[in-house]
Amino acid sequence: MNGISNTNLRDVVTTSFSDDQFTYSETLDFLEKAAVGGFSSSELDDLKLVYQQNAFENDYVSHITRNVIYDNIANVYWWGGVTKQADVQTLGSASETTSEANANLLIGKWFLGTDLPMPISGGDTANPEATSGVYEYSKITG
Repeated sequence: MNGISNTNLRDVVTTSFSDDQFTYSETLDFLEKAAVGGFSSSELDDLKLVYQQNAFENDYVSHITRNVIYDNIANVYWWGGVTKQADVQTLGSASETTSEANANLLIGKWFLGTDLPMPISGGDTANPEATSGVYEYSKITG
């Protein structure tokens, strides 16, 4: 793909684009490669150039890719299923100062569903016997 300055990213994007579209797994792969070491200004420019090709396998992949590399108000915080407000992390949208850890959190939020909401119930004020609860996420079997 022409115009991509980062050679590692260019190689993986070119391979992924051999069939003229980016699948979910191909997009996840090149975003994870770009996240190594954090996002640089040139990598973000390259990712935006890839996004502008509008060559994703469907609107869903296009949408979640956009949410990783462009501003989105949902990127302000990383909830991650924490049970205390004090444990909520400030994340922010992708920028040239995004660390590798935060780049991976953005990718996880949109591609892997790892940004779980806070599992807290506030109770019911209409029912004085209702109580607040804090719950845990776990895998279900069966």
